[in-house]
Amino acid sequence: MLVVFDPDITITTEVLAILWNEEPDDAEEIMMTIVGWSLAQKAVSTKSAQGFLSFTVHDLIIEYLQDTVPNEKQVTYHQELVQSYSDNCDGVFSKLNPDGYIHQKLIPHLHSALMFDELGQLLSDILWLAASCVHWDPNSLLGHYKKYRLNVPQQYRDTANELQLFLSRHLDVLGSPLITTEDVIHNRSSINLPTAFLQLQPHRNEDMRYCQFFDGGSSVLSCSSNQAKIWKASTGEVLESFGGHTNSITHCVINETGDLLVTASDDKTCKVWEFPKKLLCTFTAHQDGVQSCDISSDNKFIVSADIGSAVK
Repeated sequence: MLVVFDPDITITTEVLAILWNEEPDDAEEIMMTIVGWSLAQKAVSTKSAQGFLSFTVHDLIIEYLQDTVPNEKQVTYHQELVQSYSDNCDGVFSKLNPDGYIHQKLIPHLHSALMFDELGQLLSDILWLAASCVHWDPNSLLGHYKKYRLNVPQQYRDTANELQLFLSRHLDVLGSPLITTEDVIHNRSSINLPTAFLQLQPHRNEDMRYCQFFDGGSSVLSCSSNQAKIWKASTGEVLESFGGHTNSITHCVINETGDLLVTASDDKTCKVWEFPKKLLCTFTAHQDGVQSCDISSDNKFIVSADIGSAVK
C-alpha cells in the first residue's frame, strides 16, 4: 500500500499504524525491516511528537509501484487509507488528531480514491477547514481548494467556492501560529465567516431561544418555542429533536460528553433526556415557567430557575 504515497514524502509511524491497522511499535518494526532492505530510510528528524520514528521511502520505489500496480488497485488502496482514517475518527474528519500527514493529504487521497461525494463534503466543511488551518498551512489548503473544488458534485460547489473565498481573504489571520480551531469558527470580530454559515436554519419559522456548541464544535444544541434540536454545525442537518412540553421551551443544555440533555419550559417543568431521545424524567417542582437550567460537571445535579425567582 506504499503506492498511495508521494515520492520522497516523510511518513510517520502513526500514519503507517493507521494504514496497516497495526500498533505503532509493530508498524515501526515493519518499516525498519524495509529500511534494512534499502527500500526506505529513517527521516532526518527521527522522532515524532509521540516518540516514534519517521521514514522516507525512496522516490524510485514509489514511482516503480505507481507504474506497475494497476490503476484500479491503486484506487482501492486510496479508499482503504481513507476508510482507515474514517474508522479512527468515527467518520468526522475534523476530529482527527494531527499526525503530520493527514491534514495535508486527505483531500488528494479522496480525489485519488474517486470518492467525489466525500470530497465535496470535506471541502464544504468549515470544521475541517478550521482544523487544517491550525494543523497545517492555510495557503497550501487554498491550493487544494483551487485544484479540487471543481471535481466535486454540483451540490457542494457553492459552499466550497465560499470557503475558498474565505481562505483567500483571511490568509494572514488564519496563518497565525496563535490561532485555534475555535478562533476560525467563532471569532467573527476578526474573521467574517461565509454567509452560508450565518444562515443555517434548523428551526424554520420558529423563534430561537438558545444555542450552544458541543462535541468539539462539530454539533450544536438549540431550542425554539416548540423543540430542542441537535444539529451539525457545518451543514445545519438536524440529528435529533426533543419535544414533549405543553408550552414553549425556554432553555436547554447538554453535558460535556453529549449524552445527557435538559430542556426547560414555560409549562413549569424540566425534562431530562438521555441521548439520542430517551426521556429519563420530568421535574414538576416549579410553580412558574422555567427560564434556565444547567447540569453539574459530574452529571449528578441539575439546577433550574423560574420567572418567580425560585431556584431548584
